[in-house]
Amino acid sequence: MPDEVWSALQTGVIHATRRTGARGHYIFACKPDEFGNSAGSFGRWGEVRCSNGVIILAPTPHSDADTKDGLYRWRATGLLRPLPEVLRVLLSSAVENEDPKTPGELTLFLNTHQGNRAPQDSKAS
Repeated sequence: MPDEVWSALQTGVIHATRRTGARGHYIFACKPDEFGNSAGSFGRWGEVRCSNGVIILAPTPHSDADTKDGLYRWRATGLLRPLPEVLRVLLSSAVENEDPKTPGELTLFLNTHQGNRAPQDSKAS
């Protein structure tokens, strides 16, 4: 990752997802519906959650807490700062996201997807 991108990420609110390393959520303010959940040119370094997207935060227990160093904790807090221009440029190629789901569609999705298995862990019937 270029230094200017890494430096820009460090200016946001940071929510770590591992006990060690840089993996986490880097949170910034942007205009409503400015971006969807597509990472655009940022995709080689991570995912993007904006319109109709979610991230899981502390105090939720981390599913990898015992086996893979997983932990949710705030590493940098404060007011949400505007998205830095260098990040905005990387996200500008992101495609439009579908309209947000209705409460009924969201409930159906959450009730259907309650497991905590990776796709490769699923056994064919």
